[in-house]
Amino acid sequence: SGEWTTGVFAAMWAKFNNRNNAYNTWIIADGPVDAIWIEDLNTVLDDNKILTLANGDRMPMTDNVKIMFEVE
Repeated sequence: SGEWTTGVFAAMWAKFNNRNNAYNTWIIADGPVDAIWIEDLNTVLDDNKILTLANGDRMPMTDNVKIMFEVE
């Protein structure tokens, strides 16, 4: 249909990247790193720390969120 729907990672990102949270959150990606989806995370992994979605939305990473990749 061409209609945008939020994916699992983007929904988690929106939920946990909230400066009002009184706790730290770790997002852990476990499994093989796929070149296609890791490319989409470039803006998160660089100094900008902003997730840019395919629909153009930009969601910053807050100081209370950490992301870790557990690869094979």
